[in-house]
Amino acid sequence: MADFIELRDSEIKYTDHNAVALRYGVGTGWGFLKRPDSAPLGRLTHVNVLRNDLYEIGNRPPPGDASHAIEVKGGELVEIAYNVIDRTYASGIQAIEQPLVRRNKQDAGLGEPVESLPGPS
Repeated sequence: MADFIELRDSEIKYTDHNAVALRYGVGTGWGFLKRPDSAPLGRLTHVNVLRNDLYEIGNRPPPGDASHAIEVKGGELVEIAYNVIDRTYASGIQAIEQPLVRRNKQDAGLGEPVESLPGPS
């Protein structure tokens, strides 16, 4: 089990691939951990990605990968909040398995700039 993972107050610039990639127990592609019977190898719980500044992310992704700025897949209790993402070459945030994603800002990516809606109050 991977538990209580937190990345906060960091500045990450000029990456070839993802700035943050946590993948656990879902999917079938590269980076996903599964047993031969296709059951998850473990659990990813309590993940927080908070107040990070990300700039120029994912400009040379590997073939078949999008290299999102923040990617969290398979987490049970995930919060992604108050991050500033500027100039990403894929989506700013890709999170699967019902995360709490709120109050993040993305500017000048390949798509239109977006700002996430406030989370539940």
